[in-house]
Amino acid sequence: VLVAAVCLAGMAIFFRITEIQVAGNQIYTAEQVVEASGLTVGENLLTIQKRTASGRIMAALPYVSAVHMERVLPSTVVITVTESDAAYLVEAEDGSQWLMSSGGRLLEEAGVTAADYPQLVGFLVQAPEVGAQAASEQSENLAAAETVLALLEETEFLSQIVEINVERSYDIVLWYGTLFEIHLGGTDQMEYKM
Repeated sequence: VLVAAVCLAGMAIFFRITEIQVAGNQIYTAEQVVEASGLTVGENLLTIQKRTASGRIMAALPYVSAVHMERVLPSTVVITVTESDAAYLVEAEDGSQWLMSSGGRLLEEAGVTAADYPQLVGFLVQAPEVGAQAASEQSENLAAAETVLALLEETEFLSQIVEINVERSYDIVLWYGTLFEIHLGGTDQMEYKM
């Protein structure tokens, strides 16, 4: 009991957070990431809830697609974020336009620069909300779009794609620039097709 009491007292005194480092951020500032995490300097390093803090970051900052937190003894927390850099223009049922990540997460309502993003055609997003996963009555079409987007991001052609039409999930059409209409068929063997 005495040893346990000494250990607890030592933890309370010695393992306080004095520094919170942020890595991988480009869209958000380090201050925004730290604020979203809810972590504060002076908090006990060993008792922080990494999963809770990571969830707070992803809920508050929609462009963050993954968070990794690490304790560095004696007093540092390192937060590494992965941000979504690719976005696609989608239309909602209410007529608004939104930017969506390849994983189907709604990033923000589209502004005047919306024409710079490839447009996804063939489904309408229901009840759009920043940071929420896109949902659609045309769920098969949305799933087909997510499959194509994930594979497109692995190629050097993404910057030339202006439209991805998944209206018929068995006949997916890409517009490469304004000259080439590419028919991919269905999602079967999509990796090979790309």
